[in-house]
Amino acid sequence: MKHVYLPGTDLAKQLSFFSKSHRGNHQIITADDTQILIPQKTDSETISPQNISQLKKEFNISQITIIDRVKSTESVVVASGQINRSGTSFLRGKTPHKNQETFPDVSGALMGNPRKKQITIGGKRFNDIEKKDSTDYFEWMAPISTVWHYMNVKIFGAGIGPRERTATHFF
Repeated sequence: MKHVYLPGTDLAKQLSFFSKSHRGNHQIITADDTQILIPQKTDSETISPQNISQLKKEFNISQITIIDRVKSTESVVVASGQINRSGTSFLRGKTPHKNQETFPDVSGALMGNPRKKQITIGGKRFNDIEKKDSTDYFEWMAPISTVWHYMNVKIFGAGIGPRERTATHFF
């Protein structure tokens, strides 16, 4: 089974994904051999080590693809070395979880080689930013990928532009 994580309801609406099935404060969509997980809220209560651990165990997740919104010169971007300028850490105040460390090393959380500057700027700032340089601006990739990485899940990350209506090439 493949697992895909969409960081929020704005992206789910953009891609026309809706579900009434919920677990761990996440919508769950199962299609063929893929499960798509969508947090009901993009906050530290929903995207917490406790909830992600529960989802990981229940759905036997060892590897996940996180697809985020991105503003870039390209419509589809592979996520790599992220700089978190969102002002958000979903691990803050939530570690240690079980027997894990308090201050995890999150370098290398995303599989892939950094190809250019990538910055996560968060929800409110993402909507306001105008693309003017070669930087890729992600909405939620850095704080969400660090939680999955903390739970020892391998992550492939990608960003899709606001005009993309499908992400099926990632699953």
